Amino acid sequence: MNANIIEALSKLDVTNDNHWTEQGLPRIETVKFLTGDTSITRDAINAAIPGFNRNNVSLTLVEAQVVETQDTSVIIKDAEIEPTLQDQFEAQQEYLEILIQQQSELNKEILEQTYKVHGLATEIQKVSVEKTSQEAIQSYLQSQQGVLQERGARIRMIADSGIKLKELAEGLKSPLDAALSRKKA
Repeated sequence: MNANIIEALSKLDVTNDNHWTEQGLPRIETVKFLTGDTSITRDAINAAIPGFNRNNVSLTLVEAQVVETQDTSVIIKDAEIEPTLQDQFEAQQEYLEILIQQQSELNKEILEQTYKVHGLATEIQKVSVEKTSQEAIQSYLQSQQGVLQERGARIRMIADSGIKLKELAEGLKSPLDAALSRKKA
């Protein structure tokens, strides 16, 4: 069982907060998931690698060799395999390069999508301006048609009434204008 726990602990990611408690200890649920054993306890984890925590990740690289003795008890002999600082640096540098490449690809996609959205917004604006201009012209023409129809109706009404425009114009004069025109005549 200790070998399974040690293997699970070696798979924990120091940068993943979901693998650790606030105190820096491995989450029991994560270790249970990685081992497939739901009976694991905090005591079993502490017994597998005493002092193991998020700040002491070099213990995650312990390789356990199980040797059975004559009385069938199990002895765990630890052979530490510590990564060199150079190995850690190279691994982190590779990861950084991958992230930069992904960021570059995302920036390209963002730029392309921005152009598409801008193009569509321009097209929408053109269509709405054309509709607005056409609607304004149609509205003006309709109002002018209404004005002409009213004028035509008044002219027909006057013609049907039998009133002569000359007589009507004289009747529309102000009293002062009427008096002045009588004096001249």
